[in-house]
Amino acid sequence: MKYRCLFILFLTTNILFGQDQKKLDSMLTIVKTTKVDSTKAATLLEVAKLYRHNDPDQFLAYLKKSLEISEKTKDYLNQGNAYSYITAYYNIKGKLDSARYSVNESIKYYALAKDTLRIMKQKINVAYFDYYSGKREKAIKLLDSIEPVFMKYKDEANLANVYTIKYLYYEAMGYDNIALELIQKALKIYKKVEDKARIAQSLTMIAKIYKEQKKYHEALESYKESLEVCKETNNKTLEAQTQKFMGDIYTSLQDFDKARDHLMESLKLSKELNFTFNTANTISLLGVLEAKQENYDEAISFYNESLAIAKSMNNTDQLAVNHRNLGVAYNKQKKYKKALYHLDKAITISKNSKSFDLLIGSYHEKSYSQENLGDYKQALSSLHDNVKLYDSIFTVKNQQKVEELTIIYETEKKEQQITQQQTEISLLEEQKKVDSLQKTMLGGGLALSILLIGFGIYGFHERIRRNKIEKEKIESDLEFKTKELTTHALHLAKKNEVLNDLKEKAKVLKADADADPGYQMLIQTINFDLQDDNNWENFSKYFEEVHKDFNANAQEKYPSITSNDLRLMALLKMNLSSKEIANILNISSDGIKKARQRLRKKMGIDSNESLEAVVIAI
Repeated sequence: MKYRCLFILFLTTNILFGQDQKKLDSMLTIVKTTKVDSTKAATLLEVAKLYRHNDPDQFLAYLKKSLEISEKTKDYLNQGNAYSYITAYYNIKGKLDSARYSVNESIKYYALAKDTLRIMKQKINVAYFDYYSGKREKAIKLLDSIEPVFMKYKDEANLANVYTIKYLYYEAMGYDNIALELIQKALKIYKKVEDKARIAQSLTMIAKIYKEQKKYHEALESYKESLEVCKETNNKTLEAQTQKFMGDIYTSLQDFDKARDHLMESLKLSKELNFTFNTANTISLLGVLEAKQENYDEAISFYNESLAIAKSMNNTDQLAVNHRNLGVAYNKQKKYKKALYHLDKAITISKNSKSFDLLIGSYHEKSYSQENLGDYKQALSSLHDNVKLYDSIFTVKNQQKVEELTIIYETEKKEQQITQQQTEISLLEEQKKVDSLQKTMLGGGLALSILLIGFGIYGFHERIRRNKIEKEKIESDLEFKTKELTTHALHLAKKNEVLNDLKEKAKVLKADADADPGYQMLIQTINFDLQDDNNWENFSKYFEEVHKDFNANAQEKYPSITSNDLRLMALLKMNLSSKEIANILNISSDGIKKARQRLRKKMGIDSNESLEAVVIAI
């Protein structure tokens, strides 16, 4: 739900903005005067597009008129186009079953029109619906299958649409770095093709990640840029949401006057558009704004107003937020029984919808209410539930960090392999040209003797050219292996850092008298992974491919060094920081200092010399 009204389906490559009255009058004249049904149907479709962002009901009315004419003439392409826009209408209205039906109809008619590219385009929308119906893995598999089609046809606009839905998936999974990279790639394409609606959307999505990372000023810059595009294109639906998000950030920055201005503008637009979802959101944020200023009566009034709208929509997320906020406000007013009532409601709804962040805050506030009502036993129980839930989320988030690093590592590895393959293909193509030329020359009989000198000169140049390509291939291989080595090392360092953080957290929880014995097993599992020699063996394999004979040369020059010394020297050779080396070797910062001192002594390096410089020179 948090994206449903923000996210506009990817249905066309050319979207018209605003209501150019002259253009509208001209089109309606064509509709009235033309006797060609296909022209009338296509023109009605263009008229509908003028109403898309500002009058959804008129948008649908003209689409149906266009569809009715196309059905009579069996204009399959226009039928597919009309159904694709009808899909957008039902999505804006939140009627996903109707939207799914329409997108399947559009695919059917595009198939009859034998338009493969448009079919693939509609499958992006199918993936979108799969995503929102909880079939996220299915959605990603579908996107992975259609992405190569858009690459083949060099359809950048739809490739960007694929990146945008993938952003939604990875952002929801907590992989913020991957999500940010995807939406930035999409934004670059949207700017290139001047798709203003999606430029604004992408900027809003980028801002959301910055906001979650508490980078409020970076988020504001993206929202401001998005707002300019919304106003330029008269996209009032997205403007209403962007104004709301900006108001929320200014509240966090305690700039309450600017927060109120943006929230009131969002509320005004939302009511004009009958944008109920955004109306409920905005009113709730006005309550937060008042609560931040300790105006709790006003805050409670806003929360209750938002609660009523959320009930009418059956918007469970907004219901839980308002109940939680009411609980907090009543606690501030020392009305603990009322607070407890709303917090119990928030907890019940959040459990059903698995909104764990909301649950954490609600349990904490419930504990506070119970303590002030003198129910200390229940207060302790609520606090214990809060800690358990926090611990579960902490564990999941750390697992997500490791998984994200693995995905980034594998992606970079595949990209490097593709680069290497392209170089090899170029080399083979050059070889093929030379072989073909040689065969032609040999088949020339007498012409061979005449062209012998010229061929010799050409062959000499070709050998130089081939040598250059082979040299470039060797350099590419080395660059690929170096990147692979660096990526592997940094991945290993980050993974160990995350595991150590998780171990420290588990130790704290294990110290609790009532702690689950499973924490000790978790600590043992982490220790086993941190000490796993396979991690180092894999690293050593990559290192030897890049720095051949390094270990042998080092041992020959410094016979007293041990295998542990060689590990440290390998990491110094890569010019890694002390922190990264400490994480990879799983020792403390002090341990690294002592190891460096021992190595200096064995290598006979005095304090004026750089240890790194000596090691790098080996």
